[in-house]
Amino acid sequence: MKLLVFGLGYTARAFVKRLGPEWTIASTLRGDTRVPLLPDGGFTGVTHILVSIPPDEAGDPVLDGYGEAIAALKNLQWLGYLSTTGVYGSRDGGWVDESLELRPTSGRATRRATAEQQWL
Repeated sequence: MKLLVFGLGYTARAFVKRLGPEWTIASTLRGDTRVPLLPDGGFTGVTHILVSIPPDEAGDPVLDGYGEAIAALKNLQWLGYLSTTGVYGSRDGGWVDESLELRPTSGRATRRATAEQQWL
C-alpha cells in the first residue's frame, strides 16, 4: 500500500506514525507555485491519498492542480481530507458529527467547507 500525503504537517505526521511497516509513504513538497509539487514518481503506485493542505482564497490547490489526475487513478482505494471542526460552527458544547449541517463562521472555515463539498 502506498500513501501520498499532500501537506505533511503536524496532524498528517501523527496520522502517518500510526501506519504499519507495510506502508510506503510519499509526500508533496512546497514549490514556488500555489500547487504543491509531487514527489518523484508522481502518482505511480498510489493506493491512498491524504489531503492536509488548507484551501486558500483561490480554492483548494490540490483539487485545482491534481483533481482530474486523482479522479483518473484506477488503483485508488481511499482518499482522506483533513478539515476542521470550525466547519460546523458553534454547537454550544453539543456533540458534532458528519451528519450535522455545516455552519462555518469564519473565512477559513468557509473555505474548508467549500473544499469538502468539492471533494465529494
